[in-house]
Amino acid sequence: MHASLWNRWIQDMRMACVGQSAVARIPVLLVLAYWGLRHMLDPEYTTLFAGINLGIHEAGHEVFRGAGEFLLAAGGTILQCMAPLAAAGVFFRQKDYFAVSFALFWLADNLFSVAQYMGDARALNLPRVSMERTIGWANGDPSGHDWHYMLRELGLLSADRVLAGALRLGACAL
Repeated sequence: MHASLWNRWIQDMRMACVGQSAVARIPVLLVLAYWGLRHMLDPEYTTLFAGINLGIHEAGHEVFRGAGEFLLAAGGTILQCMAPLAAAGVFFRQKDYFAVSFALFWLADNLFSVAQYMGDARALNLPRVSMERTIGWANGDPSGHDWHYMLRELGLLSADRVLAGALRLGACAL
């Protein structure tokens, strides 16, 4: 059963490629490969997606406002990672597998970014967008750092760099 589903999916992908120009897609794949390699070699590397990812992240805090402090803090990361997953789902339904791969790269790009932020939870060296947030999780904590708050609440703050490393590995796998 699984083999036939896999074979059907492979056949579907082949059919979706009929009439598509590889010439237009190869440069995009080369840029994505370059960005992926740079991410793997430099934990602080950012791509052209950084600005839109940050905007989606900040919007996530607003989406989850009123859902409790933990979800308010987590909401940025949740929406930041859900946006490329939603895009991948839409493209998959449209059988645009090249766009699915692009959306999955976008997800990996986000995971590298989240890993960088997560790994900074104790050090608090990364600049935050706003140091004057009116959100409750800061509670006297001047950092306003999502991952500092979340990992502290989960009792995992001392593991910030280990967790960030695991997330980087997951991003590499994508």
